[in-house]
Amino acid sequence: MAAAGVEPLAIASYVEVDDPTVSDALVVEDVLAHLQLASDLGASFVRVFPGGPSDDGAGVRRMQAIAARLDDVPDVVLALETHDSCATGVAVADVLRRVDHPRVRAVWDVQHPWRAGEAVAETCEVLGPLVAYVQITDARSIDDSTPCPLGTGVLPLREAREVLARNGYEGWVSLEWASFWYPEAPPLEAALPSALRWHDGSLWSDDG
Repeated sequence: MAAAGVEPLAIASYVEVDDPTVSDALVVEDVLAHLQLASDLGASFVRVFPGGPSDDGAGVRRMQAIAARLDDVPDVVLALETHDSCATGVAVADVLRRVDHPRVRAVWDVQHPWRAGEAVAETCEVLGPLVAYVQITDARSIDDSTPCPLGTGVLPLREAREVLARNGYEGWVSLEWASFWYPEAPPLEAALPSALRWHDGSLWSDDG
């Protein structure tokens, strides 16, 4: 990757920190293994899912336990995605406040807070400097999350771009393309041009 000039962004793990079927110790060790992998590959972040919710608040407890061991991998940030039981920015920000560690941050997946009824501006306001990186995609409808080229679906991507620009966001933006889970979705090669047009703002240049 280094020879090709490619910088890895994140290890997108599927660990659910509030998985009630797995012990605290196993969750913590699993996340630490992903953090070490990220460090070995030069990736800045490890994405985890909230999972849950469990009855005993295991997610926060486990995040705190992981945070206490982040010095073992000092060059990687743990990033909790807006997903599952913490689909909104408000919910993720609450977890991050309780964990209270400078290297525990949020992945703002634009899709999930919006589907949960949270306005884009509110998500941006509550997460603010807590954002590790932003994740974008587009979907056919609010009831059909099959990916489609950006600007052809229903997600508020124009508003998201405007809010990020207005708030001076200069961090990473990652295109999430879940075609593995949606075989009927267009291939990644078909989505990349629309992602580039989202980035430079030309996706809406023909609005008139």
